[in-house]
Amino acid sequence: AMQRGSAAQRQLIESAIEHGSLDELPAILAIVRETGALEATRAAAAAQAQAAIHALSALPSNKYTEGLLQLASQLLDRRV
Repeated sequence: AMQRGSAAQRQLIESAIEHGSLDELPAILAIVRETGALEATRAAAAAQAQAAIHALSALPSNKYTEGLLQLASQLLDRRV
């Protein structure tokens, strides 16, 4: 949201972080929704998980690589 928002939106978020305030939380959540920040973050995380899965394919299959593969796959399937 800080990267995608307007200067005023960035300032609001920055101020809330600096002061540890929850007073602006509803406005910040609205900014996150308006800017598409959550969707962009999910897409970036999915791309990183796919890259990890691809990198694991070059390693020998064992319980460790299988565990890492399972972890990366679960991150792709997560719907929180």
